[in-house]
Amino acid sequence: MWGVVVLAIVGGLALFGAIFAAVFRITRPLADAGRDFVTALSREPVETVWSGRTTARFRADVPWSEFAEVVARFALDRSSGAFWNKRALKPGRGRLRGSIATPQGRVRAEVDLVKVDGVWLVDRLNLTPPR
Repeated sequence: MWGVVVLAIVGGLALFGAIFAAVFRITRPLADAGRDFVTALSREPVETVWSGRTTARFRADVPWSEFAEVVARFALDRSSGAFWNKRALKPGRGRLRGSIATPQGRVRAEVDLVKVDGVWLVDRLNLTPPR
Protein backbone atom coordinates (compact mmCIF):
# COMPACT_ATOMS: atom_id res chain seq x y z
CA MET A 1 0.00 0.00 0.00
CA TRP A 2 2.75 2.51 0.93
CA GLY A 3 4.54 1.66 -2.28
CA VAL A 4 1.50 2.77 -4.30
CA VAL A 5 1.26 6.03 -2.33
CA VAL A 6 4.96 6.79 -2.78
CA LEU A 7 4.72 5.94 -6.47
CA ALA A 8 1.72 8.27 -6.86
CA ILE A 9 3.54 11.11 -5.09
CA VAL A 10 6.69 10.64 -7.15
CA GLY A 11 4.62 10.47 -10.34
CA GLY A 12 2.74 13.65 -9.41
CA LEU A 13 5.99 15.49 -8.69
CA ALA A 14 7.48 14.31 -11.97
CA LEU A 15 4.39 15.51 -13.87
CA PHE A 16 4.51 18.89 -12.11
CA GLY A 17 8.22 19.21 -12.93
CA ALA A 18 7.61 18.35 -16.58
CA ILE A 19 4.82 20.93 -16.87
CA PHE A 20 6.94 23.60 -15.15
CA ALA A 21 9.89 22.84 -17.46
CA ALA A 22 7.66 23.03 -20.55
CA VAL A 23 6.17 26.39 -19.53
CA PHE A 24 9.64 27.72 -18.74
CA ARG A 25 10.93 26.54 -22.13
CA ILE A 26 7.95 28.02 -24.02
CA THR A 27 8.28 31.44 -22.36
CA ARG A 28 12.06 31.60 -22.51
CA PRO A 29 12.24 33.66 -25.76
CA LEU A 30 9.97 36.24 -24.12
CA ALA A 31 12.17 36.42 -21.01
CA ASP A 32 15.28 36.59 -23.19
CA ALA A 33 13.79 39.56 -25.09
CA GLY A 34 13.10 41.36 -21.81
CA ARG A 35 16.62 40.66 -20.59
CA ASP A 36 18.11 41.79 -23.91
CA PHE A 37 16.12 45.04 -23.74
CA VAL A 38 17.50 45.81 -20.28
CA THR A 39 21.04 44.81 -21.30
CA ALA A 40 20.83 47.06 -24.37
CA LEU A 41 19.99 50.03 -22.15
CA SER A 42 23.41 49.71 -20.51
CA ARG A 43 25.33 49.01 -23.73
CA GLU A 44 23.69 51.02 -26.50
CA PRO A 45 22.67 54.66 -26.84
CA VAL A 46 19.24 55.17 -25.29
CA GLU A 47 17.85 56.56 -28.54
CA THR A 48 18.94 53.38 -30.36
CA VAL A 49 17.12 51.20 -27.82
CA TRP A 50 14.03 53.42 -28.01
CA SER A 51 13.93 53.36 -31.82
CA GLY A 52 14.95 49.73 -32.36
CA ARG A 53 13.53 47.75 -29.45
CA THR A 54 10.11 49.35 -28.90
CA THR A 55 6.89 49.30 -30.91
CA ALA A 56 5.62 52.23 -32.96
CA ARG A 57 2.78 52.56 -30.46
CA PHE A 58 5.26 52.83 -27.56
CA ARG A 59 7.25 55.47 -29.42
CA ALA A 60 4.06 57.43 -30.16
CA ASP A 61 3.06 57.34 -26.47
CA VAL A 62 6.55 57.89 -25.01
CA PRO A 63 8.75 60.43 -26.81
CA TRP A 64 12.44 59.58 -26.86
CA SER A 65 13.31 62.47 -24.51
CA GLU A 66 10.82 61.19 -21.92
CA PHE A 67 12.16 57.65 -22.32
CA ALA A 68 15.72 58.92 -21.81
CA GLU A 69 14.60 60.74 -18.66
CA VAL A 70 13.01 57.56 -17.24
CA VAL A 71 16.12 55.52 -18.07
CA ALA A 72 18.30 58.05 -16.24
CA ARG A 73 15.92 58.47 -13.26
CA PHE A 74 15.81 54.71 -12.63
CA ALA A 75 19.51 54.20 -13.54
CA LEU A 76 18.51 51.60 -16.13
CA ASP A 77 21.58 52.53 -18.17
CA ARG A 78 23.67 51.16 -15.29
CA SER A 79 21.61 48.04 -14.63
CA SER A 80 23.25 44.71 -13.94
CA GLY A 81 20.44 42.40 -14.95
CA ALA A 82 16.76 41.64 -15.13
CA PHE A 83 14.95 38.89 -13.24
CA TRP A 84 11.51 37.82 -14.44
CA ASN A 85 9.56 35.83 -11.87
CA LYS A 86 6.21 35.96 -13.71
CA ARG A 87 5.71 35.36 -17.40
CA ALA A 88 2.52 35.33 -19.45
CA LEU A 89 2.39 34.43 -23.12
CA LYS A 90 -0.40 34.73 -25.68
CA PRO A 91 -0.01 34.44 -29.44
CA GLY A 92 2.16 37.38 -30.46
CA ARG A 93 2.01 39.05 -27.04
CA GLY A 94 3.65 38.56 -23.69
CA ARG A 95 4.04 40.11 -20.26
CA LEU A 96 6.99 39.94 -17.89
CA ARG A 97 6.94 40.90 -14.23
CA GLY A 98 10.01 41.03 -12.09
CA SER A 99 12.82 43.38 -11.25
CA ILE A 100 15.81 45.14 -12.73
CA ALA A 101 18.96 45.39 -10.64
CA THR A 102 20.34 48.95 -10.61
CA PRO A 103 22.79 50.88 -8.41
CA GLN A 104 19.70 52.37 -6.68
CA GLY A 105 18.36 48.90 -5.83
CA ARG A 106 15.86 46.58 -7.46
CA VAL A 107 13.38 48.43 -9.66
CA ARG A 108 10.12 46.50 -9.97
CA ALA A 109 9.19 46.17 -13.62
CA GLU A 110 6.27 45.05 -15.72
CA VAL A 111 6.98 44.84 -19.43
CA ASP A 112 4.52 44.07 -22.23
CA LEU A 113 6.07 42.83 -25.45
CA VAL A 114 4.62 42.34 -28.92
CA LYS A 115 6.10 40.17 -31.64
CA VAL A 116 6.61 42.26 -34.78
CA ASP A 117 8.05 40.56 -37.87
CA GLY A 118 9.40 37.76 -35.68
CA VAL A 119 11.06 40.09 -33.15
CA TRP A 120 9.85 40.82 -29.60
CA LEU A 121 9.51 44.59 -29.03
CA VAL A 122 8.58 46.47 -25.87
CA ASP A 123 5.04 47.84 -26.08
CA ARG A 124 4.62 49.03 -22.49
CA LEU A 125 7.00 49.59 -19.59
CA ASN A 126 5.82 50.14 -16.04
CA LEU A 127 8.47 50.77 -13.37
CA THR A 128 8.28 51.16 -9.60
CA PRO A 129 11.28 52.65 -7.77
CA PRO A 130 13.12 50.71 -5.09
CA ARG A 131 11.76 51.10 -1.58
